[in-house]
Amino acid sequence: MSDRRLLVVMFQLGDQANGGVNSLCEILYGLEDYAITVLTQLNTPLNERLRAAGMTVVVAPPDSTGSGLLVKLRFANWVRRQLRREDYSLVHVNDMQALLHTMAVWKWWGIPVVYNIRGVFARGRKYGAHWRIVNYCDKVIALSKDMRENLRRRLPLNVAARSGNLLDFVYSIVDFERFHPVGDADEKLALRSRLGLPAEGFLAIYVAKFGPKKLQLEYIDRVLRQRSGELLAGGVVTAFVGDMDAEHNAYARRCATALEALDSSLYHVAGYRANVEDYYRAADLVIVPSLREGMARCMIEGASCGIPVVSFEVTSAREILEDHAAGWVVEQGGYDELADKMIELAGDPVACREAGANGFALSRELFDRKEAVRAYEAIYSSLA
Repeated sequence: MSDRRLLVVMFQLGDQANGGVNSLCEILYGLEDYAITVLTQLNTPLNERLRAAGMTVVVAPPDSTGSGLLVKLRFANWVRRQLRREDYSLVHVNDMQALLHTMAVWKWWGIPVVYNIRGVFARGRKYGAHWRIVNYCDKVIALSKDMRENLRRRLPLNVAARSGNLLDFVYSIVDFERFHPVGDADEKLALRSRLGLPAEGFLAIYVAKFGPKKLQLEYIDRVLRQRSGELLAGGVVTAFVGDMDAEHNAYARRCATALEALDSSLYHVAGYRANVEDYYRAADLVIVPSLREGMARCMIEGASCGIPVVSFEVTSAREILEDHAAGWVVEQGGYDELADKMIELAGDPVACREAGANGFALSRELFDRKEAVRAYEAIYSSLA
């Protein structure tokens, strides 16, 4: 067993799809020279996958996480007991709540802390006072250069942290064995048939759990409803891929009601799909009309499949799409501009092919597993 031991504190949401946790796991899978222990607060299928990859996974007792100082102290005491069993030289924390629950332990034991930030707040929303805790981390890692500078401007950092090297970035990993282009037009048509997607038309794929951050309801109203005639004339179909639990999610329920009032040929609802890579390959375009992102996984996974992307101006979009000619960025909330671009691209296969090819190339340059793992190992070595 390796003498390099890494402790990971990973708070999970319990959703079927969780981009932040999945991104961290891609890093962990690549750290072959580390013995990894994961502390988490939920029993999920992911835990078994981590164990199968050779990691030790320990689940906290029920009711040991949540709001309130007493609960956080209870969780911190549980973590402290775990530390008595093994000697760790470094801890990697994936979530603000995990950081708030455990920072006192790391400072008490003198263990360096690496903290991932996977998203950014929407413009105009301030970071609260509790975010000052990041000043006590040893390294804070963003997902892109743009995201790092966004955080440098907006986080409540002290002077030393703002001007020093606390903030760094490492691009996410994309699994190229899963996310790669379709072979040819016939294969794409066969894939659409197998997935139950429309065989004809220009297919735009919208990959996200239904929720206010992802703005599906606004897209349904401002694009599918208000621009329905033009979309129908251009043969543009939107496929929604992601958790849509209308029974328990009020936002998803409102989206389902809004969709029912539309011409059904405008859209397809796939729901959550573990084989999301097949939906990318079957598509002609990926759209990212989110309120906010750190770096949208659907953007980089779609690019890896050779599919062009149109995104609202969320963090990292211009850096990834425009700087590499892999797609187009429209202003935040620019639904008319988004609809115009979708309709334009439906009639311009050359532009789609060129942007898709550029996306494929940039993904192999920026999102390679070996490069990301090497970057994390360098950060770990500099701290441990």
